Amino acid sequence: MADEVPAPVLRYDVATAPVTLLGAAGAEVVLDDLDAVIWTRDPRTYRCTSVTRGLERLTGWTADQWCLDVVSWSERVIHENDRVRVVAALRNVVADGEPRQLEYRLRTANGRVLWMRDAMRPVIAPDGGTAAVQGVMIDVTARKEIDARLRERAEELTRLATALERSNKELDAFAYAASHDLRAPLRGIANLAQWIEEDMHGSLTEGTREMLALMRSRMHRMEALIDGILEYSRAGRVHHRPDKVSVGRLVRDVVDLLAPESATVWIQSGLPDVLTERLPLQQVFHNLIGNALKHGGEGVQVDVRARDADAFWEFRVEDDGPGIAPEFHDRVWGIFQTLEPRDKVEGAGIGLSLVKKLVESQGGRVWIESMAGAGATFAFLWRKTASPAEGE
Repeated sequence: MADEVPAPVLRYDVATAPVTLLGAAGAEVVLDDLDAVIWTRDPRTYRCTSVTRGLERLTGWTADQWCLDVVSWSERVIHENDRVRVVAALRNVVADGEPRQLEYRLRTANGRVLWMRDAMRPVIAPDGGTAAVQGVMIDVTARKEIDARLRERAEELTRLATALERSNKELDAFAYAASHDLRAPLRGIANLAQWIEEDMHGSLTEGTREMLALMRSRMHRMEALIDGILEYSRAGRVHHRPDKVSVGRLVRDVVDLLAPESATVWIQSGLPDVLTERLPLQQVFHNLIGNALKHGGEGVQVDVRARDADAFWEFRVEDDGPGIAPEFHDRVWGIFQTLEPRDKVEGAGIGLSLVKKLVESQGGRVWIESMAGAGATFAFLWRKTASPAEGE
């Protein structure tokens, strides 16, 4: 077994300088070559008695320029805002025998300001008194600059978060006011159409009846559009406390609510439980399954599956409907976007954009796998466990 090598020890001899590091074999490594600056001071006058050559490399000051009485030294070298506490720290080390660590600014020979971290300690003489005050200085300017930039970024993020919160509140107020102002004339038009139909019931032609029915249909669509805009504006911004959600039960509830008549919805057994907010996940499944039923055609088959994806579950809503050509895969996620005329398929064109916004607000992503005429799969990633920011 190899002999153990004792750890190096720091030895200081008041009569000699500089401080040296002595190894077990007695080989002497001069601390002048270290990047740190090691200094000693007289415990009575606080005058510097020795300093390593790293000082000149770091600050441009020579040992003679540095080793002045404490008043001259502090006025020449220490930043005016730090002088009092640096000198006080030196005196306190001697007074109570306790080491000190502090950070302060000093001026280099060419006028540059550096931040230094200085660890001071007393050197105890054989008689128990303080033989010297010893310190090790390192340059922490780069770290201080990084800290300052991080503080600036943090302050900027705080300002942005405050502005975003204010903007969201204004958006909520605007959306609510706009929806109220838009609904009022719609109700008036609906009432007018109803009065016309009731008052002129016996004299209305078939064409007029169809026009009135079309008018009511347009008004219902406009109301749905207003509701969709409100829902989209709030999606992903209102959080509730996460809870354990059985995805299988949630999907069955969604299918019961949609009540498909001529379609079949198959749900994979053993769908997982997730710790999440129930409502956003329910909205996602409601819109995706509803979209498949709406566009899949008569007798469409819809399958709901899940598979493990590390920190996420990958959920898939598959149908055997007409499919979506690849060139439209990006377009369908846009708000108010539909691939068929609105007169042919009812809808505000908000459902899939709402899905995308909800999924991304939970840290996931959503995509399409489809070819024209070959069915479509809408897949999305959902966290297994809600992130800490959610539910606050």
